[in-house]
Amino acid sequence: MPNIQVRLRRGSATDHDTTSGGFTGAEGEVTVDTTNDTLRVHDGSTPGGIRLAKHDDLVSGAVPDNAVSTAKIVDGAVTTVKIADDGVTFAKMQNINTAKVIGRTTAGSGDPEEVTILDEDTMTSDSATALATQQSIKAYVDSQVLSKYDSGWFNDSGSGLSNGSSYAFSHTLGTTEAVGAVWMAKDANGTDAIKVDSVMFQETSTSSTVEYGAMLTFFTNSSVTVQLSASGWTRWDTGGNRDSNNWGTTYTHIKVVLVG
Repeated sequence: MPNIQVRLRRGSATDHDTTSGGFTGAEGEVTVDTTNDTLRVHDGSTPGGIRLAKHDDLVSGAVPDNAVSTAKIVDGAVTTVKIADDGVTFAKMQNINTAKVIGRTTAGSGDPEEVTILDEDTMTSDSATALATQQSIKAYVDSQVLSKYDSGWFNDSGSGLSNGSSYAFSHTLGTTEAVGAVWMAKDANGTDAIKVDSVMFQETSTSSTVEYGAMLTFFTNSSVTVQLSASGWTRWDTGGNRDSNNWGTTYTHIKVVLVG
């Protein structure tokens, strides 16, 4: 290389930025920042001048905050491979409005958009492009799901069940707008449990109609009564045959399930 040296005015970063309010060079003047080993370009009015980014700055993600604005990046000039892993942090992203997330709801690929987060317990917006908060989802689901009461297995304090008897249960639904079912089982563990009102109704013979089973006969917003038939119970099998028994003989326990 030719033995020619060009020396520019130089100084530390402190000399440029803070000494006596910062160095303001003439328009078009270039000085050397000896702290950062880079150049400063001056415009005659900016204290400290405008620092130029080095190659290492660009490949290591060390570009100073606000050093590059949107208008200074040419479309396609920076590719993915030129951004170091974790080089773009969440803090460096644009400000996001309250109750918004970054996504895209417009059809097809394209620019990211702010997606609205709604906190509506009733879901009245019925939006196909908004997200819902966890709290609003829970509130809406809770408002749709009915309360349930389960009396647990009961056998009249161990004395078994009696034909024609009725048994009262207290519930906490607080409403009379409910549906219910009576179940019976062979023990307090619910062994071989069957739903009474779905498999036990009545038998019609040539001489008379005989009712079998159990039914809910009295219902308020806090109590329900189960009436057992005087003739015990009957169960129809898949072959259309009737299997009958007395209450307390084989199926000794009943329970009430209410939904409302």
